[in-house]
Amino acid sequence: MFSLKGLKWATCAVAGAMVFTVINANAASNLCTKRASMVDALAKKYEEQRRGIGVASKTGVMEFYVSAKGTWTMLMTMPNGMSCIMAAGRDWEEIAATPIGTNS
Repeated sequence: MFSLKGLKWATCAVAGAMVFTVINANAASNLCTKRASMVDALAKKYEEQRRGIGVASKTGVMEFYVSAKGTWTMLMTMPNGMSCIMAAGRDWEEIAATPIGTNS
């Protein structure tokens, strides 16, 4: 059976995870600005250049920026001209395209 102490710890862990998620969501919403400013900042600070783009329904365009050092940033650019950082990281690695139907 479950102990009351174990249940309290599980409840605290779930509550903590929920708070962490809300904090991260709020922080991410602050990483939006006009596209021109965002692209300029990525180029100057990280030497990132656009390497890929794709339409994401009516919500906007996903853009991938990558530097020679391996840093990368994924932006969502909306029709209103605002861009938001959706994800960023390091150690980007280019891979060759694999033809459909091959096992690689």
